[in-house]
Amino acid sequence: MCAAGNDNFKPIPNPYIVGNPIKDRKMFFGRQDDFAYIRKKVTGGEKGGLLVLCGARRSGKTSILFQIQNGRLGEDFVPVLIDMQSMTIQSDRDFLGKLAQEIVSAIEKPEISFERDYEAEAGENPYTAFEKLVRKISSIMQGKKIILMFDEYEIIESLIEKQLISLDVLNLLANWMEHKEGVFMVFTGSDKLESRSSRYWGHFLGKALHRRISFLSNTDTLRLIHEPVSGLVQYEENVPGMIYGLTAGQPFYAQVLCQSLVDHLNESQKHDVGVEDVQQVVDEIIENPLPQMIFAWTSLTGLEKLSLSIIAELNKREVRPVPTREIIAFASDEDIGYRIDANKLNETAEKLFHHDLLNKDSEGERYSFKMDLWRQWAMRMHSIWQVIDEITSEGRELGEGISISRPRSRRGWVYLGVGGAVLAIVAFLTLRSFMQGGAPLPLASLWADSTSLTLNTEPSEANVFLGGKWIGKSPLQGAAVPLGQLVLRVEHTGYIDYMDTLEFEKDVPVNRTISLEEQTGSVSVTSSPPGARIFVDEEDTGLATPAAVDSLSVNEPHQIVVRLSEYSDGVYQSVEVYEDSAVVVHHDFSKATSPLTIVTDPAAARVYLDGAYLGETPKSLPSVTQGEHRLELQKNGFSSVRQRIVVPVPNNLIEKTLTKLPPGKLIFRINPYAELWINGELKNEYAVHFPIELDPGTYEIELRHPQFETVRRTVELKSGETLNVQHDFLANEE
Repeated sequence: MCAAGNDNFKPIPNPYIVGNPIKDRKMFFGRQDDFAYIRKKVTGGEKGGLLVLCGARRSGKTSILFQIQNGRLGEDFVPVLIDMQSMTIQSDRDFLGKLAQEIVSAIEKPEISFERDYEAEAGENPYTAFEKLVRKISSIMQGKKIILMFDEYEIIESLIEKQLISLDVLNLLANWMEHKEGVFMVFTGSDKLESRSSRYWGHFLGKALHRRISFLSNTDTLRLIHEPVSGLVQYEENVPGMIYGLTAGQPFYAQVLCQSLVDHLNESQKHDVGVEDVQQVVDEIIENPLPQMIFAWTSLTGLEKLSLSIIAELNKREVRPVPTREIIAFASDEDIGYRIDANKLNETAEKLFHHDLLNKDSEGERYSFKMDLWRQWAMRMHSIWQVIDEITSEGRELGEGISISRPRSRRGWVYLGVGGAVLAIVAFLTLRSFMQGGAPLPLASLWADSTSLTLNTEPSEANVFLGGKWIGKSPLQGAAVPLGQLVLRVEHTGYIDYMDTLEFEKDVPVNRTISLEEQTGSVSVTSSPPGARIFVDEEDTGLATPAAVDSLSVNEPHQIVVRLSEYSDGVYQSVEVYEDSAVVVHHDFSKATSPLTIVTDPAAARVYLDGAYLGETPKSLPSVTQGEHRLELQKNGFSSVRQRIVVPVPNNLIEKTLTKLPPGKLIFRINPYAELWINGELKNEYAVHFPIELDPGTYEIELRHPQFETVRRTVELKSGETLNVQHDFLANEE
């Protein structure tokens, strides 16, 4: 809901892209190592080759192809993108025709025409027509190399299996790749070629290289968070780290979270993002999961769902890696009615790790959620019992690795024994009371000699027992109770049981109001390095790691933040505590960073930070370690700027106007004369006695004469200085 009365608020344009590959280079961050690797392999040999980019769905593979198509590798390459999902193919001719059309469109050569050089001859034999087209293209490429990129290459295999195209198509591509002027191919997909059918891909295996496309780095994720909304959105100090923890740099989910935050800010009519804003957006995503999340979940096997659910359950008390043996032990201890095969579970955990849903520790034996967003979603929306109902509903097979250990019982059955008649009477009276619009009639209403009890509790809905018998839920209004001395017990989930002995006398009503005391637990917080301040639910506890925070309510999850100077905050959302037990939270710190942009007037000043040259202004640095730094700006003809800065700076921006220095003067005296060139620019065609004012700096001087050897000198000119440059060509002749 929009905040009232904020008439000056201007909506924030939402730059984030969700659901589609990223074509705009401004919204594409990171992957420099991947592009460098691709460029190296593409230029590595005379013949063609094959690179397979593997990774989970929505890991950014297609976006990489779009960046290559837009010239990311440079002008020496002609990238051709083939989107297999958008192609309607019914025959080899269809496939080769669409491939030829995309290639001709990409190379943009007037000598090549799709209609003339392919379509006119494809009627007789599309293979011959395609090979002629390839030969003609190779003859005019002038050193440029074609990169043929197939998005979702597995679809080719599917088309062959459906007999829509033949194996001859793959054989043709393999031959073209092996040719001396061969094409370099890039495939994207979920699997390596080795895991596909060798019947289809056997010709490619010997040439195939594989590269895994995974998540963005911390630095690139922070750039994605900051740069698209720079100057429009302000993040609280620990919010970017929190977003990274929720997404682990997964490109799709990082874009989703950032896009949802901008929408949330527009609805709230504000520009500042706090922890509570992020959690509100996360709660909304969890309660209304994205179609991509639902698809990813429904694509999992029964054992994969069960594994994720149990890991989430075990992480309620302690966010930590979980060994597979503990997953099996949990299923046994909770008596879920199903047995998990240890070997199959290990395979499943490895598969979930390969698909970037789980992390694996250095020893390869323990697993945890890679994205905390998925951990929270699994914990709240896919509990162990929900998953069991899901994988056993509608008569579905349990799947490999799960077997029935005993018939599963349903909770809540009521069995009638010897006292069945009495229970039937009570049930009738209770039902009648419900039909009359009142609360359930307590058992005490059957007692002859009684008085009344009115009981209110904070909170309400507490179970009330009198003399060991349940008489209803609070609040009770005038409930009939027997006479005498009876023990009153009040129970409520998350609160300490209340007990008292009451004396009930005839015709003396009893009124009680009881405030129940919350059950509490503790959190043991550690960090590396130690000494970090501990914040719980945004309150400073006054403690430093390692320490235990006691007396925390068990009725709601808590936010734990550890803060250490010069490091990024460690933020843990939805940490649940349990009565009389300690949950362990450990955080390994990394240095805190902030973006920094440096602008000068005029531009093109050299930027040095702590003595290291970083380029020329305007210069954007996505990740600078927070703290004190030495900044120096240099530009010929202007006074240098040297100052100490403390990052982060206001608005993450430093603007400097450079002061122009007075010029120096060079006076040339040349016998007999010369063409005067300064830094490669002709200044005088017939210089004999020639004065010139120049900005301070270093200059390369050339004196050229048609009858003499060129004279070259390097001169360093200071502000306000006059230097004489003399040369006598004739003196050298004598």
